[in-house]
Amino acid sequence: MTIKSKVSAVERVFSQLDKKIAGLQAQSGLHCITNCGSCCKKPDVEANIIEFIPLAYHLYLEDKLETMLEELNTRDEAVCINFTPFNLNSGSGFCNQYEHRGLICRLFGYSASRDKFGEYVLVTCKLIKESQATIVEKINNDLKKGKKIPVISQYYEKVRLVDYNLSDQLYPINTAIKKALEYVAMYFYYRNPKAS
Repeated sequence: MTIKSKVSAVERVFSQLDKKIAGLQAQSGLHCITNCGSCCKKPDVEANIIEFIPLAYHLYLEDKLETMLEELNTRDEAVCINFTPFNLNSGSGFCNQYEHRGLICRLFGYSASRDKFGEYVLVTCKLIKESQATIVEKINNDLKKGKKIPVISQYYEKVRLVDYNLSDQLYPINTAIKKALEYVAMYFYYRNPKAS
């Protein structure tokens, strides 16, 4: 499978997910707090390589791949390289690669996972749980009644089908991004640049 095919396959999963999340938001009113970025500031976010192949490919096409790779090689901060804080103390900020963000970034806040009792529950942050408690409670009640929202494990299975080797392990988010960049760089190193 060419890199372009892998990117297209992952982007189809992302597009399908984005539509489902938009539907959930429209029906429920669930939303992120404007310019929050608190989830992006977490140093323990993990991802797999395949979910950042579209980002790496995009950066390659814009001749920015090597620049980001160099920055990752000299960076010791665990917070995602794509997070741009407005103010480090305020917790607010935004993603500077929002269109090409990973699967974990898309799922968090708007998807379900099974709890210790085997029931689906909304996976979202403390800020949303506190500020939108009624909405969160309604979504969780609807899940108990069989309502469908995106399920984390199902979407990770979808990207795993694109390339098992690039999705079989979770890494700290910057490591996953770095490995995706290295994969794309190596792919084009042995091929005609910009052609595949």
